[in-house]
Amino acid sequence: MNKKYFNLSFIVFLLIYSVLGNLSLEINWIVKSNPSQRKDFAYSVCENSNYIFIVGGENDNNQARVEKRLKEDGDLVKYWNFNFTIFNDLFTDCIVVNDKLYIVGLTGPTWYYVALDLDLNVIKLVRGRTSQLEPNLIIFHDNYLYIVGPVKDYSGTVWIVEKRDLNLKLIKEYISNLNDITIGVNPLTENIWVVGYKKDEYKLKIEILDKDLNYLKTINTEKFSNSYNLITFDQNGNGYIATISGNLIKLDKNGNLVKNPGEKITLGGRFIIGKILFVNDYLYLTGHVVTMEGVVNHVILILDEEFQEVNRLTMGINVLTFGDKGKIVYDERNLYVTGNNYKNNEDSEWIIYSVKITSLFTQATTLINNSASNFQEWIFQALIISSITILILIILLIIKIKKLKENYKII
Repeated sequence: MNKKYFNLSFIVFLLIYSVLGNLSLEINWIVKSNPSQRKDFAYSVCENSNYIFIVGGENDNNQARVEKRLKEDGDLVKYWNFNFTIFNDLFTDCIVVNDKLYIVGLTGPTWYYVALDLDLNVIKLVRGRTSQLEPNLIIFHDNYLYIVGPVKDYSGTVWIVEKRDLNLKLIKEYISNLNDITIGVNPLTENIWVVGYKKDEYKLKIEILDKDLNYLKTINTEKFSNSYNLITFDQNGNGYIATISGNLIKLDKNGNLVKNPGEKITLGGRFIIGKILFVNDYLYLTGHVVTMEGVVNHVILILDEEFQEVNRLTMGINVLTFGDKGKIVYDERNLYVTGNNYKNNEDSEWIIYSVKITSLFTQATTLINNSASNFQEWIFQALIISSITILILIILLIIKIKKLKENYKII
């Protein structure tokens, strides 16, 4: 091929891919849940093939709650309450493993771990450590559960990572040197990254542990942090870390800095990042934007690997903040997000979003396939009509020939 035409063809391909490769966001449904006439808070969502499970608290977080809903339309299938004490009963995160729903939360001054079947029947309840603060995350890796959260008593607060088996038995714990930590498992190295900061430095740091919670090293950054942090990984082991105040950095699998934007993400106001997730070459950030007028809106922001904006969607307007616990989930079709909705000064409710994510390339392919299918159907119908028409013509021709023969005999 002529080099000139090859280059031109390549440029055209890149232009087409840049247009069709972009992602579109479309809300499938929005569901609200208001189990009490006081403040109810949703913190996290997890999923299996047909259902999503939302966890949180109701009645000013004095009663823990989990809801099972259909993915198709968000309809409530069943719910289960846990009210072990007269105060501070809430669920903060969940995960589905081997057809069991594992939930973590706080009851009174105690961490609790719950295993339910997918019909929300209790399999096991395990009491954990004493703390005035709740665990904020549960993840699964290599047949074990990892839980993280703050343990607070009258002597102070420490942040702890636990490793438990699927029977909820404690295998090992790690006491971090950092504050406001979260954790993630690097898919390439299988090391656990503990992300937080030190109060006397207020610089983002990452402690690297092996999957048995043995300390390996600490990665120091110059990124300012004084609040809860979030982490997710891509398929190459690169780590994407966000502070809830809008800062982002990207590190390679060994913890070397790859990208460090100097400015916060603001989205025209103050963007508070609640959850992050990296899937299929894109980084999804959900949170709330506080506008210049003081209005709180729920937003999804999509960035590419270089932190360039791909798309954004405002899901809810004049709502309440996202919780800084738990996670969002994606099932290769839709993104499921939980948040909180303002009703009045005394009452708030859960809000759950299902957001369809498709590329323009996928849409174009679907349109072409549908058009091809419609064209094939039209051809099939035309063949049937043509065959019937030909058959009728043959019958008419036979009748005509028969009449001609009869006329010939008469003559």
